[in-house]
Amino acid sequence: PGWGNNELQEYTENSENARIENGDLVITARKRTVGNGFTSARIRTQDKVTFRYGTIEARIKVPDLGDGLWPAFWTLGNNFPQVGWPACGELDILEMGNSSAISAGLVNRRVGSAAHWENNDQYATYGLFYDAPQRLDTDYHVYRMEWTPESVKTFVDGAKVWEMNIDPVNCGDCTEFHEPHFMILNLAVGGNYTGILGTDGISAPLPAEMRVDYVRVYDNGHTEM
Repeated sequence: PGWGNNELQEYTENSENARIENGDLVITARKRTVGNGFTSARIRTQDKVTFRYGTIEARIKVPDLGDGLWPAFWTLGNNFPQVGWPACGELDILEMGNSSAISAGLVNRRVGSAAHWENNDQYATYGLFYDAPQRLDTDYHVYRMEWTPESVKTFVDGAKVWEMNIDPVNCGDCTEFHEPHFMILNLAVGGNYTGILGTDGISAPLPAEMRVDYVRVYDNGHTEM
């Protein structure tokens, strides 16, 4: 519970929270009909689909984020069970619902990308936001990461969100970003990222669906799977 971020949902294996419908993966956040709180789902490819470097993209339709919903498409180092977080490394391709977007009235337009890692035994992070010219919850959009031995870049429909140099010459303790990663797709409710830590603060329309048309990994000349 909370996943270290004070999230309000419980992830389940129920088909009401994760299912395939008309070729889409549908992750649905719901308010409990009995008791308090919310349910949703988190899909992981750990030990199933892993890769080092590559072009990773997904075509996703996020829900109306309301306020309080937090959809994400991201990767973790596949050695997470052995070394934990942040030593495994994390690359966020898509995150939406940030508290800054809520306060700016841009919750359905602002996309965040970031890296999290262990730098000389200390937690380190670097991230940026991109404000799309239109709402992103009304249609499908392509969220992409270009990952090479030199850099990580993320894009929304071809517009760059963020870039980080991971060349060992410039990033002395970035070994996490030169190891195999796996993918995660999830739809959280509340939590530190949203700045909403109580159920009464969730105003997003529920149930809410995050629909995923496809997820693809392309060989960019460096890819190992």
